[in-house]
Amino acid sequence: FAEGQQNRLDECAGLLHHVHGALEMVQIFGGAMLADEMERLARAMSDGQVKRPEAASEALMLGLVQLPAYLEKVEAGGADVPLVLLPLMNDLRAAREAPLVSETSLFAPKLNTLIAAETVRPGSGNRDMPRLIHHYRTQYHRGLLNWIRNQHVSASLGLIRDVLDVLNSAAGTARFRRLLDAAEALTIVLHEDEEAPSLAVKPLFGKLDQVFKRVIDQGEEAAMLDFPVDLLKNLLYYIARSNSHDPAVLAVKQAADLVNTFSDQANGGAAVAALGAPDRELFDAVGDALAQDLRDVKDRLDLYIRGDRTQLDRLTGLAQPIQRIGDTLGMVGRGDLRTR
Repeated sequence: FAEGQQNRLDECAGLLHHVHGALEMVQIFGGAMLADEMERLARAMSDGQVKRPEAASEALMLGLVQLPAYLEKVEAGGADVPLVLLPLMNDLRAAREAPLVSETSLFAPKLNTLIAAETVRPGSGNRDMPRLIHHYRTQYHRGLLNWIRNQHVSASLGLIRDVLDVLNSAAGTARFRRLLDAAEALTIVLHEDEEAPSLAVKPLFGKLDQVFKRVIDQGEEAAMLDFPVDLLKNLLYYIARSNSHDPAVLAVKQAADLVNTFSDQANGGAAVAALGAPDRELFDAVGDALAQDLRDVKDRLDLYIRGDRTQLDRLTGLAQPIQRIGDTLGMVGRGDLRTR
């Protein structure tokens, strides 16, 4: 693909569409999910809806390399384990700014219960937090911008971590501390890792800055009542994939109950390659969370049916949680249910 030759991308998307359909027919659902994500990105690039075309092109090319390799392993008798493709699918989605696959119920399924138990008590928030964030936000922006531009990466991550450490020390609510702990742990992981970070990682720190903005506008307590669980799940996903032995990273894994949930399954290499077909233990791990997601969708649909049906935003708002449910089913190898 060269700039100004969108027709090549259209051809690419069309071919990927056929690949996706063929893989679904033969029930290789991991490959089908990857082909679908590649097709969506190719169409987004063709329509000019991608802000960073070079990064998107790299993700798409990586997909074109990994898909045949994945299919060869399946053809040779290996299990169809969509989980092994999740990092790449996250990058493909990040390139078009779509919700990441790691927001699914598969990862840290007990996290929602943990967050719900950390109630925001009246008076628990630090009233000085908005002023503190306002003071340090410029430093955070400077570190984030330089890191995104790959300038002075180590120093930039250090700037980000220093800000997170200051805010964490002053945070009053357990929820805000948990979020900051995870973000700080991820900066440690990124600093230790010599390889370039995943395309999906950097935008997470931009989303964290949006949380900072809400704290400035609403105060810590009010902002944490609407806690960004999806952001925390994504931070934890990349922490769980790391092999870091830093005490802060290990503490975050332990606090989020990642040690015995999905860290081994989400990690690359031999652990994932050794996975067979989805077993009862895997389904049990996500069953309760998936059932809760389904109940939430049902309740919201009931409200729309029984209420004012002209409020279409209630109906369209169900698309993302339903997509999340489908992603969860796909990741545990039930692509047949995902496509229904």
